[in-house]
Amino acid sequence: MKLINSTRRYLHLDINFSDYIFQKFNVLKGVWEYLALISILGLGFVVRYPLVLYNLPVSANVDERLSLAILYRFENVGLNPEWFHYPSFFYYLTFFWCDFWGDINSALFYGRILNLLFGCGLAVSVFFLSQYLYKSKTASLIAAALTMFSPLLIESGSYIITDILLAILSVIALLLLMRFFETAQYKFWLMGALVIGLAISTKYTALIVAITYVISELINYKSLSEKSRGNWLLLNKGFTHFQLTGIFSILSLILFAIVILFPHDLLMSILQTSGDLNSTVDAKDIIFFNSLRKKVLYLGILSLICTVLSYRFPRLFERFGLFRIYMGIGIITVGFLLASPYVLVSWKTFIYDFGSELKHNALHTEDSQWLAYIRYYFDKESMVVLAFFIIGIFMSFKRKINLGVLLTYLILYYIVIGSSTRSFPRYLVPALPILFAISGFGIDCVGSYLNKYRKGFRSIVLLFVIVVIGFEVYAKFPSSLFQNYNKDEIFDSYQFVKKYNPSQVYFSGDSPNVELRIAGLEVEKIPEKALLLDNYDFLTNLKPNQLIILDGAKNTQIYPEVRQQFKLLWSTNRGGGQYIYKIH
Repeated sequence: MKLINSTRRYLHLDINFSDYIFQKFNVLKGVWEYLALISILGLGFVVRYPLVLYNLPVSANVDERLSLAILYRFENVGLNPEWFHYPSFFYYLTFFWCDFWGDINSALFYGRILNLLFGCGLAVSVFFLSQYLYKSKTASLIAAALTMFSPLLIESGSYIITDILLAILSVIALLLLMRFFETAQYKFWLMGALVIGLAISTKYTALIVAITYVISELINYKSLSEKSRGNWLLLNKGFTHFQLTGIFSILSLILFAIVILFPHDLLMSILQTSGDLNSTVDAKDIIFFNSLRKKVLYLGILSLICTVLSYRFPRLFERFGLFRIYMGIGIITVGFLLASPYVLVSWKTFIYDFGSELKHNALHTEDSQWLAYIRYYFDKESMVVLAFFIIGIFMSFKRKINLGVLLTYLILYYIVIGSSTRSFPRYLVPALPILFAISGFGIDCVGSYLNKYRKGFRSIVLLFVIVVIGFEVYAKFPSSLFQNYNKDEIFDSYQFVKKYNPSQVYFSGDSPNVELRIAGLEVEKIPEKALLLDNYDFLTNLKPNQLIILDGAKNTQIYPEVRQQFKLLWSTNRGGGQYIYKIH
């Protein structure tokens, strides 16, 4: 008997069957949330996949057509985009991914697959963000599910566009920053700064994450100095009182000099870009110039105030001199340049295009868009989720969970997009994951609170809330998700031109110009002035086997005398309209 017992112990068999089952259950209990996460991702992938096939081989909208044009340039000209209205990182990733699986002819399909995978990656990043904040598996899974089945995120993740990758990098950067401010470990600081650089190289609006970093450094200066003492000592030092005062003084002089000697000619050249946006100078430019000049003046006044305050109250401003802030900005810049290296090669084009984007945001419409994004959310997303977001914030404060970095980002982001004078629903994409992470915690808190009154009631409440949200968001899913066999007017235009097989195609406005190039046709853009009455020689010199494609807006701009020179072959009023002409 002793021999049997010793043998059992040696072979680790000294446990009974119930203990064995309990151990296995604990193992499953430790991984169930990851199995559930995989299930959410799998179901979300299946739900989103029909959008990958929508309208092929034609782009889903003008934004995707712009992305396709950049990929086409990479394929046929080179990796220098010579176009910096958007940065390059997303397009490089998409191009190399598509090049691995196929060629430019299949770029739309594989590019959409990549963006679908980015959508799954966004849900995973929100899962880990929520788990870090709240240490709740249930809240993390709910946040991931809200992200995976968000109508706006589904729509933005269904075609080749930068917003989903921007959201992933923003969430990862914010998570790394929070870990740095909590632990003072510089590996998180370094990785966070690099990820911010990659995010800015995906879309310029990620500059908001960089500003969030600087503000968080200023807020957490004292507590972080105590935690990080002895670690990377140089980064914990800063400029002296007199050095900082001198820096603010010099900055004030530079800003006031710019205001006095305002470079109108330089800005004029910036606005006359080589790109498609704002390529002409008009009366609105004076408004734009005055707006820029006023902002520089305000910055100069602010810098002068900082000069006086830093001299009078050195302890108050010592945090502004911290070396780590400036090193962080430097690393962010390195990350940006690594992902968009041709900014250095074609720096003039970069300045021109970036200036054009500033003008386009400042003068696109007459009013700011503060209420537009609230309407977009109401139209596209769940009101129930928004209610739980408010509950989640309240419970986070009650439990002393630090949301400082996330709330700073959300407030800054809304200020930037709300004060802009153009708006699109997809501009909400980088903010939604943060909202969903906090909402998931709010839902979990309500379930846990009600569970106190009756055991097991938590599961019922969570199931009920999920069903209610599911019905609400299902009604707001993109219509193209259920109409993947329906094509838009651009697809019909593409099909007509392909069957006609012209020797050359000229276009103005939204048209399948990139898709026709990929199909092997020679395509050229019509000069803007060619549509005017006194400049239509270009159009009348066309040959009979050449076609003209105009969208609805451009078609209305043609003078009747010019239109009489052409024969309308095909047209549709669907969407933005398409009109195809040839010479009589």
